Amino acid sequence: MASKPKSFRLRGTPTSQQREREYDRERDQRPGRQWYKTYRWQCERAEFLALPENQFCRRCEQAGLLNAGHLTMHGDMQSNPRRMHLVVDHIKRHHGNERLFWDWSNWQPLCPDHHDIVKQAEERAASPHR
Repeated sequence: MASKPKSFRLRGTPTSQQREREYDRERDQRPGRQWYKTYRWQCERAEFLALPENQFCRRCEQAGLLNAGHLTMHGDMQSNPRRMHLVVDHIKRHHGNERLFWDWSNWQPLCPDHHDIVKQAEERAASPHR
């Protein structure tokens, strides 16, 4: 059986793991990112997702699909166990505004696909500086 050839990387260029770590470091410097690591966020997030009206992805529901995080946005079984959950999404970006960050009326449950793919693409398209 043939083995996969090693990928080519110029000497001195960062590996994918190094690039990911650097991206995470930069992202964690953005306003409001520290709140996601607090005990308060973990508790409020869990409490929000435990409510009966927040058991399914809002965007999947609009498409007629009941997805509690175990499906992709297309209705197939989620193959990655690390993505089998719902995400609490901020409907309106908080940009470090603490009041907007903690406002439950600004939260919605989304599956990882809708949060990480669709919602992020919409935000990038709406951003004037990108």
